Amino acid sequence: MKKTENSILLGTLLEKFFHHYLVGQKGASANTIASYSVSLRLLLTFACERLGVKIDALTIQDLHAEVILDFLDHLEKTRGNSRQSRNQRLAAIRSFMRLAAIEDPTLVAQCTRISQIPSKKPPQRPIDSLEEHEVTAFLEAPDRSTLLGSRDYAMLLLLYNTGARVQELVDARIASVRWQAPHQITLLGKGNKERAVPLWPETIQALQVYLQKRDEEGQGGDHLLLNARGEKLSRFGINHIVNKLHEQAAEKSPGLKGKKVSPHTFRHTTALHLIRSGSAISVVKEWLGHADINTTHHYIEIDMKMKEQALKACAVPSTATKKLRKKPWRQPDLLQWLENLGRASKLCAANSPQTDASAA
Repeated sequence: MKKTENSILLGTLLEKFFHHYLVGQKGASANTIASYSVSLRLLLTFACERLGVKIDALTIQDLHAEVILDFLDHLEKTRGNSRQSRNQRLAAIRSFMRLAAIEDPTLVAQCTRISQIPSKKPPQRPIDSLEEHEVTAFLEAPDRSTLLGSRDYAMLLLLYNTGARVQELVDARIASVRWQAPHQITLLGKGNKERAVPLWPETIQALQVYLQKRDEEGQGGDHLLLNARGEKLSRFGINHIVNKLHEQAAEKSPGLKGKKVSPHTFRHTTALHLIRSGSAISVVKEWLGHADINTTHHYIEIDMKMKEQALKACAVPSTATKKLRKKPWRQPDLLQWLENLGRASKLCAANSPQTDASAA
């Protein structure tokens, strides 16, 4: 088989991997597609430099186990990537090679060797989380008499109540909330998997107050959380709000000044508080939408090391009483195509960060 034919095969596999396999079969999120496109673009760039060939001469057979191992070493030693980042890149490569083996059985042996490359266990670090009085300080920060303040308060309660990922909160719609008892919200998680999470009556009340203020201001829309322009709140917007409220909360709770707090910190906090309250590990797994129960067990191990006194119950903080047409393939633009794909996926995942901070 000629090199040019092999190169076309590589391009075809990439197109099938992103457009048909990840999107059509796996239901991967825009963020996953963006991450995988970066991983494979880095790999192809490295392989071309290592083998001394141009991108249009690179073949799928060139991506053998030795090249992959050298690439992984390059990520850690030259690019300074963490073990976790290294493992994420390896996961993308394994997934791509599995599809390659399905499309071309002659690649099975090559795929098997790559799949046997072990992941590296990342160093176990303490999980950033909040104590109950720190959550209370956050909840006391927004001015609930205003539209945006009532939104921020409802958003914080949702984060702590549900342990939702940021993207799950971004995608939440008004229709995803069950307003009658038993109250709950349906979240769309990774792999387009839905899960229902129970809501406190206080969370429902906070959402109702916010939505009523929205109606009074003439803000419509199906999404549960909107920015100041009345558009869907983005991931960047939620991060911006949490950072702003962090500064205000730290004035009442000085211990927050030394903590790095992000929306994901609330997810960690929910997990730890549920475990400390005596919730079964299987319940916490489903609550957070973990695909692997080992991920949930990680919280137990961390909490055991922290040796803190367990909470009597996972209760509401005291203040809470007061949601393409297929384009023809062109060679040799594989790297540019992957870069464009990553950019497009990021745009789908969030609004422009240049404007959303003021709108948040």
